[in-house]
Amino acid sequence: FMTDTAGSLYRVANLTFGNQSDKPVIVNATFILQKSEITILSGENGSGKTTLCRLPMGLNRKYEGSIILNDFEVKTSRERQISDLIVLISQGTIGNVIGINFDEDLEIWQNRFMRKDCPESAKSRQKSLSCFDILEIAHDPIWNLSVGQKKGGVLAALPLFPGKYWILDEPIASLDSDKCQRFFQLVQRKRDNGCGALIITHQPDLFSNISDRHFVLKKGQVIDTNAGSNVCL
Repeated sequence: FMTDTAGSLYRVANLTFGNQSDKPVIVNATFILQKSEITILSGENGSGKTTLCRLPMGLNRKYEGSIILNDFEVKTSRERQISDLIVLISQGTIGNVIGINFDEDLEIWQNRFMRKDCPESAKSRQKSLSCFDILEIAHDPIWNLSVGQKKGGVLAALPLFPGKYWILDEPIASLDSDKCQRFFQLVQRKRDNGCGALIITHQPDLFSNISDRHFVLKKGQVIDTNAGSNVCL
């Protein structure tokens, strides 16, 4: 059970999931994600971190237990209900990009395929693209960019949605040290403004100064290192 749900965005209870019924990746996990906290999730390769960050988005609904986002169950919710509140950036570039260049891609993120772009939106895109030095190459074909440039272009979408909860899978992979520091500053500003995120990483120590909570996924259990159990208190 969870003793305190005040300020929670996600309430997860008795969550079990696996692509093979006899080998679940997540086993009876119970935890809370607070809407105002930066939560770090780490674990060994293959432990199920990426799977765990996809389930709250409703990308796979064949799970046991419950995932409550605000007051509705993710399993039976509409995609728009989730995307109005949450931004997911997955680890690979391909799963995040729709446009042929990053200016077009961020325009789609902003307008959800609706042709209603305006000068204010274009100006905010330029500012976001500048965060990771993508503005000058924003109209170059994405397939011509380096891995680090592609990652910067994907992360450039985040400043467009400061009030949404972010779920980020290995966001600093392929970034150089300067871009990593810019990302940390972006997360710190979000934290200072009382908005949260779930960040999956193999390097939790790098986030220690800008995070509020650290979960470890081990043998299917989500362990809150603050509480020392799989229950978030």
